[in-house]
Amino acid sequence: MNKQELCQLCLNELSYIEDEREKLNVANIICDYLEKQNIWDRSKADFQAINETLNHIMAQIKQDVPIQYILGEAPFMQWMFSVNKNVLIPRPETEELFDYAMRSLSSTIESLKVLDRVPTYYSVGHLCIPGGDSKKPFGKYLIAYNKITKDRYLPTGPELAQSAQIFDISGDKMELVLDFPTIGEPHYAQAAPADLIRNNGQLKFYKIADNNHPFVTKGEKEAKVVRQGNQVHVYMTSIRSHFAPDNIEGVKLGDEVYFHVTNLEQDWDVPHGFAIKGADNGELLIMPGETATLKWKPNRVGIFPMYCTDFCSALHQEMQGYVRVSPAGSAVPLTWSVGTNLPAATK
Repeated sequence: MNKQELCQLCLNELSYIEDEREKLNVANIICDYLEKQNIWDRSKADFQAINETLNHIMAQIKQDVPIQYILGEAPFMQWMFSVNKNVLIPRPETEELFDYAMRSLSSTIESLKVLDRVPTYYSVGHLCIPGGDSKKPFGKYLIAYNKITKDRYLPTGPELAQSAQIFDISGDKMELVLDFPTIGEPHYAQAAPADLIRNNGQLKFYKIADNNHPFVTKGEKEAKVVRQGNQVHVYMTSIRSHFAPDNIEGVKLGDEVYFHVTNLEQDWDVPHGFAIKGADNGELLIMPGETATLKWKPNRVGIFPMYCTDFCSALHQEMQGYVRVSPAGSAVPLTWSVGTNLPAATK
């Protein structure tokens, strides 16, 4: 059996791996390992040694044991290191960063010197430079994550606040910019300029004028409740801090009620929630300028509260209303109003 035949045997055993590149890489690693063990020189008479070794390796791979731990070695740069389960396996990106650093510093490493020193409080556990894991870090700031808080912050909670400090390192002298507490013992952290992560979907804001939802309600004057057979459609608005309408009567047992709620806010950080007691589905979270629909089928006669489920202002708890459900076949008219239990309209 030559190396090519052995690699093909390995590929057959690794057929459950879907990624072809990964499969080929693992097969080559195993073959190189067996070649170094002179496994085929000892197995000219039969394939027993090959099969035993290969079966042992494959059994561990199928238990998700990293191939480097199975073979007891892992390459890094041009060196081969002995590894076991107590040793971290060198990652390709670590090798790339190490190579970049060595090439960048090779001409200046002899001339490096300490330019400045500043005290930290108290013991530095980890350092962070924004973008430090990339080839082009943002070298203006350094964050010191410090251990041993001692007397830096009041021990007021169940967990002791730790100490962190941000330094401006862009000049000849380091300058302390901010001294602030962190929660949890400071370990590895990463940072990046805000512009890289700003508004990656967080600033959910919709212009009311551009809302073309088929059940949009663009103002309280357009709020209404409409019956279509056994379906009741509630065209509702939400704004700090009330719904319109917030009192509805004439819904009957057996009806399907659709709450079409439009958030009239035009400030990106003011979503509103909507829920009604007894609903079998989750509540709505409606972004500013957005319309969303909740379906509700009441299962009993009675008064049901509806309410905002996302804190929106000091009057958040006032943002609620009621729906009265009457018996099926009753003659209670469909009415709705805002801020009162007196009917403002009838249909």
